[in-house]
Amino acid sequence: MLNDNKLEGTLPKELYELVSLEWLYLQSNNFSGKISSGVGNLTNMRRLLFRLNDFSGTIPTEIGALKYLGKSFLPFDNFIFDFCC
Repeated sequence: MLNDNKLEGTLPKELYELVSLEWLYLQSNNFSGKISSGVGNLTNMRRLLFRLNDFSGTIPTEIGALKYLGKSFLPFDNFIFDFCC
């Protein structure tokens, strides 16, 4: 969990290479830029929290390929995307 740590900048491309990662909590920081289509590489992801940052752009369609993703809190107006099995 990296919530509320005042982290800033863009997400490093190496983050999207952590294919065994199951939980990623980055909410309430100062991240900016776009969420890469590389998010689709996180094939074991179960929880993904990106809200309350300064991301821009669209939510990559590749996020739909994350078959284990249960609930995701994404950055755009605190949308909650529920993906079901």
